[in-house]
Amino acid sequence: MKSLQLTGARRLEVRDVPEPTAVGPDEILVRVKAVGICGTDIHYYQGESAGYTKMQYPFIMGHEFAGVIERVGSQVTAFRPGDRVAVDPANSCMTCEPCLEGHPNVCPKGRFTGSPGFPGALQELIVHPARLAFALPENMSFTEGALLEPLGVALHAVDLGKIRIADTVAVLGCGPIGLNIVQLARLAGAQEVFAAEVVGHRRRMAEKCGASLAIDPTRQDPVRTILDATNGRGVDVAFEVAGAIETP
Repeated sequence: MKSLQLTGARRLEVRDVPEPTAVGPDEILVRVKAVGICGTDIHYYQGESAGYTKMQYPFIMGHEFAGVIERVGSQVTAFRPGDRVAVDPANSCMTCEPCLEGHPNVCPKGRFTGSPGFPGALQELIVHPARLAFALPENMSFTEGALLEPLGVALHAVDLGKIRIADTVAVLGCGPIGLNIVQLARLAGAQEVFAAEVVGHRRRMAEKCGASLAIDPTRQDPVRTILDATNGRGVDVAFEVAGAIETP
């Protein structure tokens, strides 16, 4: 089967790899239908590590994905072949202290699909734990299903932020996750949402998503602008979503 492999900085190659033959008792075999390209993937493509992950070539990227189940393991009862699913790429151990306390996202033993050492979804078929698959309704496209992973990140951030009715919120960085946070902040009851983003089309999209004011940091100081707009009060909750050292 075909796979798209990162073989070095800025080097991608289509390579043939063997089709998976073994599906564990609690696993599913998914035929990939849609894969999102994350900011992390861009870092990998440019030869940069992401977080604590060390680069290892070659490897297959792709952690935002959806597809159709082709085969299920002997102990899988929630799914059957033909089911449409979106997939959570974070494979936590579920036995360590953070996992047992309800924080599998910080599992020290976790494996992340699509990172060096753990092949991702830029291939035709992939084996994955069934517990990390979620059924897609028929009216949801595979592309929308792939976007559920970044939506989940935004939901988790907003949940941690504990936005209350009539709060004032700042979202610093309006990539896909930042834009999701703008919308979710409004849905959570935020009275004002200030967005800061250097890319013009993302600022325009932030306004469409509900931002009260979209700030261009290359022309305005976001902190000063927000303080002026709030009579010096500032915001109740701020989300740093740019991942940049220079973000205020």
